[in-house]
Amino acid sequence: MMRVYAVHFEIRRATFKVERYAAAIFILTSENGYGVECAWVVPMKDLPALARATEKKFVLRPSKSVSSNDRFSKFRCNTTAYLYQRVMTLLDEAP
Repeated sequence: MMRVYAVHFEIRRATFKVERYAAAIFILTSENGYGVECAWVVPMKDLPALARATEKKFVLRPSKSVSSNDRFSKFRCNTTAYLYQRVMTLLDEAP
């Protein structure tokens, strides 16, 4: 049985806006929908370079594997504690 670790997220261009302290938070929930399996905190300024751009949206395909070294790995949060830490750091940096 082959395991698939890539997940799929989209952001519509109509809602995309780059601001100095803005970030997109992508959350993959557990199968039952009540837990966080993995998350990514991506600064909006970095998103266009990471995503595949189409006419109407940005498409992101990060890997949820903890051993992956894809271009999203530095934004990946494998625990809710680390997700919380990343979000708090963003809030602390904002004016």
